[in-house]
Amino acid sequence: MFVLRPQTNKDIVGVSFKPIARTQEQEFLMSCESTRRAKRHPVMILQVHLCLSFFCCQAIAEAAEPVANQADTTKLATTAQVTRLLSPDDRHIAYGQIAIGPESKRIVRIIVGNSNGDQRRPLTLSSENVLDVQWHGNDRIAYVTEHGQDGYSLIDMNGAPAGAIAIPRGCDSIHHQCLSPDGRLLAFCGNDYGEIPADVDRKKFIAGLPKEKVRHGVFVVNLAEQTVKQLLTQTVANLPAWSPDSRFLAAGIGQYVKDYPLAIIDVITGEVSRPAVQGAGVAWSPDGTALTMTTDIAKGGSWYGGIPLDGALGLWDIKAQQLQRLSPPGSHSIVKEPYSRIIGGSLHPVWARDGRRIAFEMRESQATKSDQQPAERREMWVVRRDGTELRKILNHGVDQLAWGANDTELLWVVDGRFGRTNLELDTVGLGLSPFTPTGQYIIHGHITDGAGKPLPGVEVTVMQGVATLFPAFAVQTDARGKYEIALNHLSTGAHAMLRVRMDGYFEQTLAKKSFVRVADGSGDRPPEDNETTLVVSPQKPYRLDFTMLPAAAARVQILDVSGNPLSNFNIFMDGEELYPACIVLAQQTTDANGNAQFNNIPLKEYYFSLRSGRQEIKSTLFNFQTPEAVDLRLTYNDLDGTLSF
Repeated sequence: MFVLRPQTNKDIVGVSFKPIARTQEQEFLMSCESTRRAKRHPVMILQVHLCLSFFCCQAIAEAAEPVANQADTTKLATTAQVTRLLSPDDRHIAYGQIAIGPESKRIVRIIVGNSNGDQRRPLTLSSENVLDVQWHGNDRIAYVTEHGQDGYSLIDMNGAPAGAIAIPRGCDSIHHQCLSPDGRLLAFCGNDYGEIPADVDRKKFIAGLPKEKVRHGVFVVNLAEQTVKQLLTQTVANLPAWSPDSRFLAAGIGQYVKDYPLAIIDVITGEVSRPAVQGAGVAWSPDGTALTMTTDIAKGGSWYGGIPLDGALGLWDIKAQQLQRLSPPGSHSIVKEPYSRIIGGSLHPVWARDGRRIAFEMRESQATKSDQQPAERREMWVVRRDGTELRKILNHGVDQLAWGANDTELLWVVDGRFGRTNLELDTVGLGLSPFTPTGQYIIHGHITDGAGKPLPGVEVTVMQGVATLFPAFAVQTDARGKYEIALNHLSTGAHAMLRVRMDGYFEQTLAKKSFVRVADGSGDRPPEDNETTLVVSPQKPYRLDFTMLPAAAARVQILDVSGNPLSNFNIFMDGEELYPACIVLAQQTTDANGNAQFNNIPLKEYYFSLRSGRQEIKSTLFNFQTPEAVDLRLTYNDLDGTLSF
């Protein structure tokens, strides 16, 4: 791994860094500001390293379109603090989100708003995805639109193009890239193919380049001068971490292995320290004296962003050269007969700005069949630097996490949803959103089969919308068949609906009682539960259990009166007993052979139909009595307007 810190080299025990002459340091830093005289300003900012990977950085360009080559780049004239989620001045937030539009269209956008979560607004992008969103100063946002994209696009807070960040065409960040906190440098893990002329096809040039001319490892790019410096020749597949003063890098050497020797690199002198410790997914303390990381790997074999999922969270004291474990040990057990697998560990540490606490994620996955999708549990925890006061703060994982300005509040984003958690006020461990200051709205329960056996991996989705319901977010039952949902994003009086789904099953009552209403908890008598609606009040978790039964399946073929298959026909499945808020049970389109597949059919009576506007041609009812797959053939007589078995 590589390490950086804002203190002097003499404080690092066991690291043989040589003092740097002022002229040497000036020469390196002056190249970052081109014609301006460089001055060192250690910048303490929050960095959230959550396995955001496969990106290359680029120098700032004033053009609205991404920079295509070196000749088009504009040198950086000033520094720009780089942070994730929360802007450097603590005033605003920015994060990526995929919304759902008409005809299930993906709407890609960046959400910006005030740091308390209000006045959020979308900045829509004309791309298929948005990743690695981060602040570049207080008025610009950097992002990429696909894994492996070389460089960042920049927009302002109104969504207008604000240039791009580019690196030389010969740089290729296969694994990861990261901007330094001061925005002057970019480190990447991958390949350097040397100088590629602007008028040459890049792919053809790389394909024809002899292997001996390709450099591999970890590199740093001076964004102002577009110069590349190799720091390591070994592969690093986990995201490196910059020290707060942008002087050092720290990361674990290795690619999807068990052991990750830590390396600490001085990006100015190029000297590398290799302390006797293993670790991946590193984060620096704000004072630069310690590193937190995933260490003490149990077996390896399962990773996220290059970080093993079966390790413990450890703190490496740089001066004392000592490792302290902050979380429970990782686990990795596999039993062949009968098959079971459990993998658990800690990763993604994020330091509070005062350096007293660290937030991190705990993950656990369990599977009881070799081909089974594991049931996963993700939680966020906080621990003090000395290893005391370990406690859970969120009952779910996050995609981005940042400490607020007062070091008692955590801001987080998961699946495009923003939330806040106050460590002094929130005790349940789910966090409050800006829209529910009066309390938390929790629904929890067990999901079992007909024999009462817990069912892991059942998906419980919260549906929201006006007229048309769209999925807001989903959770899965754990190995014990338990689930828990926090409706903290709903305002008082809002409604939602729960959808319960698992392949091969249907809910016994068709989830009849699944409409949710949020009560205000003001002391007035809340609305009563009824057969279809449950009422959730603040700080009063509501238990709602479901029973899943084996379902039927049907392959339906549509023919004309001559026996020819009818392709590209929309066929609907309908009946008297449907899931809540559903106008049909299912809809499918026939293939070239006139076939359409229907799964997860409740054991009820249903008919099939062809529809166009208000016109509907229906078959007779078919009674699905057993949880079996059946083949059905329907004949469409267009002259008679009939659809018959």
